[in-house]
Amino acid sequence: MPPAVPHPASRTRLAAVGMILLSAVVWPCMDAIAKHLAARGIPVGQIAWGRYTANVVLLAPVVAIRLGPRALLPPLGGLHLLRVALPVVVTLLLFAGLTAMPFAAASALLFVNPLLITALSGPVLGERIGLARWLAVGLGFAGALLVIQPGASVFRWVALAPLGAAVAFAAAAILNRKLKGDVPPLATTLHFGVVATVCLLPLAAGGSWRAFDAVLLGWLALMAVFGGLALWLITAAYERAEASVLAPFHYVELACATGLGVIAFGEVPDAATGAGIALILAAGLWVALRRAPA
Repeated sequence: MPPAVPHPASRTRLAAVGMILLSAVVWPCMDAIAKHLAARGIPVGQIAWGRYTANVVLLAPVVAIRLGPRALLPPLGGLHLLRVALPVVVTLLLFAGLTAMPFAAASALLFVNPLLITALSGPVLGERIGLARWLAVGLGFAGALLVIQPGASVFRWVALAPLGAAVAFAAAAILNRKLKGDVPPLATTLHFGVVATVCLLPLAAGGSWRAFDAVLLGWLALMAVFGGLALWLITAAYERAEASVLAPFHYVELACATGLGVIAFGEVPDAATGAGIALILAAGLWVALRRAPA
């Protein structure tokens, strides 16, 4: 008997999951570079602006050749502009958190976003969630509280910045799914950079700039490659599969970020932070391993 051929929808879903898993490996590398540059005294606004500007410089010729000059600028009005503006909020809040928090802790708070995506995919996209996934959302938030430790002497308000980034990331992911087919993912990736470059310029120019020497330009170009690839992978994935299916696989990035924090920065999470990261990861795995909502 010949082997069963996977259904096209299943192959598409598997491809989308693969894209999310690859983005989960790539994205922490960009965040680690941002933390490294901030430790060298480069202002957060300049890092964010430089990363997106480099992304535009590298990607614009590719988009113009493959999709035509009209694809270089985002369509005015509608939800697409909101979708491509939200990563600006994610970048600023996450980079602010990374400058003042351990790498793994800031990343863990950002990764409340898959739970938020799961929660929003029901009322916004009409996807069935189920009691088990709602319980996972609650478990993840409990983990986030352990990481930020509200009321403890170690709590700082900057800990809320990555949590805000998680909310913006979840909203962008939901819009990616809602607007599937509206704009090609490659063009959308460029539009992220175009909008961010314009929006972040006043903030970057208002701060104390550091000279764009060859070393800094090299780091920013590498950030642009990592960030642009991750954004394209995520955008393309959410056009191929349901948000509630893909969201839990973002947790692979949390594991990568935790390991990178130990290796690159020597940051070993304390007991409370480690427990919070474990809860957030467990919540995501719970959702991921369930074949259907319950």
